[in-house]
Amino acid sequence: QRIVEDAEARRPQAAQALFRLGMCHLKAGDDASARTAFGTLLRSYPEEKQLSESARGHLADLDSALDLKPAVWQDGEFLQYRMILPTGQTLGAIYLRAEATVVDGRDAWLLELRRFARNHSDNFGISRIWVDRQTQLPIRSSIRHGVLGEAEAHFGEDGIRITSETEMVVNAHPETFDNDQSMHLIRLLPLAPG
Repeated sequence: QRIVEDAEARRPQAAQALFRLGMCHLKAGDDASARTAFGTLLRSYPEEKQLSESARGHLADLDSALDLKPAVWQDGEFLQYRMILPTGQTLGAIYLRAEATVVDGRDAWLLELRRFARNHSDNFGISRIWVDRQTQLPIRSSIRHGVLGEAEAHFGEDGIRITSETEMVVNAHPETFDNDQSMHLIRLLPLAPG
């Protein structure tokens, strides 16, 4: 009976140990082990409300994180996509370019997206996004569009500072990507044929 009572008295410490174990696995980049530790905490110690809430938050972050593969492009790579209707008529083109660079002392990629619509001289866009070479998270970006105008964005801990005719700061999740890097990001997803 005493052993059972001692074990019951130590439940808060056991839950805390599981939570700390999950955090250690997170910091080490072992997401699978972190999921296991947090999941065990939730199943075995539901009475530990504060730890359970924190564990749920970390699990949600793990579930929302993209599983991006390493960059597949080469320094200086250039890709061209032609937009063609089923009738064979060319609508325009999209050009992608990747260049290795350094931004604010960080190894980075400069990802460029150029798009042009045929027979619409003002329907063009040139976007440049500087991203961290390891995480692919944007550092800053700029866009010049024939219809929408020009803007710059700086991505930081305090949000995204966007400057065009005015300046504003947008609160965003730390893993927010620039929409114009989507064609590059698709190439990093763990996709399989079929």
